[in-house]
Amino acid sequence: MNNSNDFAELQALWVSKGATTVSTPQKPEAMSSITDRLRKFQSFQDKINRIKLIALILIITTTMPTALMASNTLYTIAGLALIVAGTAIFFGYYLRNQFKMSKLPFGKPTNEFINAALALLTKQNSIFKSPFVLFSVALGVGANLLVWSMLENEVMLERIQIHLFISGMIAASTTIGYLIRLWRIRNEVYPIMDELVKIKESL
Repeated sequence: MNNSNDFAELQALWVSKGATTVSTPQKPEAMSSITDRLRKFQSFQDKINRIKLIALILIITTTMPTALMASNTLYTIAGLALIVAGTAIFFGYYLRNQFKMSKLPFGKPTNEFINAALALLTKQNSIFKSPFVLFSVALGVGANLLVWSMLENEVMLERIQIHLFISGMIAASTTIGYLIRLWRIRNEVYPIMDELVKIKESL
């Protein structure tokens, strides 16, 4: 929703609708609790995404001029283009598939609301599967093209060693990022999904 008042109104509508479809008096409180958790989850994600976006802009705007000044060749341009395009495409995909409260069908029956929330959370979890692998490959290939263009005058053995080091650093950093995401899914997303399933099963 666009503001807290809209969200509060929709939450109240959904809770009241849930109360009419469930006879147990504790259910409306459970529904209100889960929407609060979903809202806080999205709010925390939005803060992280803003930090990521600022970091990406700073990294790209400082790296591109430096790389072009060091070696303005076709390999340099191709490497930068691959890194920037891969990052932009993945980050756009990442943001488009993020969980958003505005995508939930407030006002619909409780069962439909829960199914929609579970589907959105599952869709978000899938971001760090094939799309993330392709993004990591784009970074690796782009970075190695940059290194290749900058080390044209170096002996082959040194070039190979630097290529292996750069590739290893990218593999390690993306693996760490992937593991952090898995940790967040297990500790932040799965508990919410479990609570949604419990409410659904009790309807």
